[in-house]
Amino acid sequence: RSSSTKFEPEGTMTRAMLVTVLWRYAGEPKPKKQSRFTDLDADWYRDAVNWAFEDSVVMGTSATKFAPNDPLTREQIATILYRFSDAEKSGVTGNISGFSDYSKVSGVARDAMAWANGSGLIRGVGTVSGVLLDPLGKAMRAQVAAILSRFIGSSPEV
Repeated sequence: RSSSTKFEPEGTMTRAMLVTVLWRYAGEPKPKKQSRFTDLDADWYRDAVNWAFEDSVVMGTSATKFAPNDPLTREQIATILYRFSDAEKSGVTGNISGFSDYSKVSGVARDAMAWANGSGLIRGVGTVSGVLLDPLGKAMRAQVAAILSRFIGSSPEV
């Protein structure tokens, strides 16, 4: 159950939550215009999503939807951080083809997942059948906190 007074480390992180964290980390820049998203119903994340769209950090789940309350997936974290940090210019990459669930990574997220894994931000998840990328797995708030801690600690220039 959600609460404004609890961290809820085992709670699911939403797309709006991650974008809001990055927006605050960036100094809460005021967006210059509204995005094309028609599903931004809450004030607490509206400026963050509009800023992230304006800076090409997010593209949305469709032409007009951001899906702010949808659970964040591991490949979405990688993609958003990849765009936020302009990581393709860094030249850092990893080889994720060795993970047995590599084929489940969306085409649009492959470079971002390889970068996030190669950078040590997103690691494999141990399961009974081995270590998986789990690209479509939902991210718990504690997991995202750990990823963001590694991201901020490894990227002072961001």
